[in-house]
Amino acid sequence: MEIKDIRRNNLRLLAKRYESQRNLADAADLSYAHLNNIIGKTPVRNCGEKLARKIEEVLNLPIGWLDTVRSNEISSSTLPDIPLVEIILLEQGFAYSSQQKQNFFSPQWALENKHNTEQIVVLEMLFDNMSPNIRMHDFLAIDLGCTNIANGSIYLFAMNGEIMLRRFTKQINNIKLTVDCYEQSLYPPIEISFHQISEIKIIGKIIALYRNFV
Repeated sequence: MEIKDIRRNNLRLLAKRYESQRNLADAADLSYAHLNNIIGKTPVRNCGEKLARKIEEVLNLPIGWLDTVRSNEISSSTLPDIPLVEIILLEQGFAYSSQQKQNFFSPQWALENKHNTEQIVVLEMLFDNMSPNIRMHDFLAIDLGCTNIANGSIYLFAMNGEIMLRRFTKQINNIKLTVDCYEQSLYPPIEISFHQISEIKIIGKIIALYRNFV
C-alpha cells in the first residue's frame, strides 16, 4: 500500500472518531473543502508529508501516526478512559488512588479539544479557595503533561508537604500564586522567585471544569 493510501485511510478513521469530516476539519485547523478533496468519495488530492506532520501536531498525535497501517476498527472507543482519581502526596512525589470511571469528560471530548487522553485525570474539587469560579465538589480535568507555567492558568501542585490549587501569575521577578475566592485574607498570595520554582512540584494544569450541582 502506498503512503498516500495509508494516510487517506487513517484520516478517514479519524473522521469516524470525530463523527464527521467537518468536525475533523475544524479540529485539525483545515478547511472542509481541503479535507474532502483528500478523503471524500472521489478524492482528488493526497495528504503530503508537510500536511501529515501538521495534522499530527495539531491533533496531538505521535509523529508518524498517519503513516502507520492500522485496522479499520479503530475508533474513539479504543482510547483509554479518563479516570476519576484521588491524588495522594508521597515523599518522592505523588500517586493516584481509587481510580474510577467518570462520565464528565470522555475520550471523544479529549480528541475534539486536542488533548492526550493518556495524560488526563479527573479530580473532585475539595478546596474552597477558588470559589465562585471553581466550587467545592466540582470535577476538574487535569492535564498532567502541562507542567510548564502559562501566565494566568490554574495548577495543581505540591509544596511543603501539601497539595494546593492556585492561579499562577508571572511578574517581573517572581511568580505569584493566588486564589480566586472573595476572602483573600484567608489565603495570602505566595510569591516564588523564578530560581525557586523547582521547589514546588507541579502535578498538572486545570483544563476544564464540570459543575457539580450538589
